[in-house]
Amino acid sequence: MKTTMIIGILLTLLGILFLGPTVGLFTLANIWPTILLLLGVGFFMAYFAAPKLYGLLMPGAVFLISSIPLLMCTVSNDWQQMSYLWPVFILALAVGFFLMYIFGKQQVGLLIPAVILLALGIVSFLILNYIKYVLPIFFLATGLILIFSGLLARRKTSSTT
Repeated sequence: MKTTMIIGILLTLLGILFLGPTVGLFTLANIWPTILLLLGVGFFMAYFAAPKLYGLLMPGAVFLISSIPLLMCTVSNDWQQMSYLWPVFILALAVGFFLMYIFGKQQVGLLIPAVILLALGIVSFLILNYIKYVLPIFFLATGLILIFSGLLARRKTSSTT
């Protein structure tokens, strides 16, 4: 019964997918990120139907999260946004590993890449989006620290003589 309903839903969605462009509802050029989103939801639904298959969480997270920047670029028709949105794909992998760790057997082997990818994604996102602020503030802070440490060192040497 459950399998029959799932197959029925999938066939209905495929029918809509193939009939939509024919009757002018949408074009595949505009809807393909939505297909990725639905695939992600499908993997999550499959996991919740069979919780022992926690490996389904990785493609679910990757498809679902990756569809967000792709949808944003498709809807706005501004693919230049991808130059600063690409770290979302790294973060999607990190979320997938975290979900597999949390809902799976909690193996440390899943947590290590999750943390590394999360850090890499966050740092990449911050650097790409705030480089015009991060780099000058870094130089400013480093320069001030060097100046003040030099002044303190000079003060200590002049007070000891």
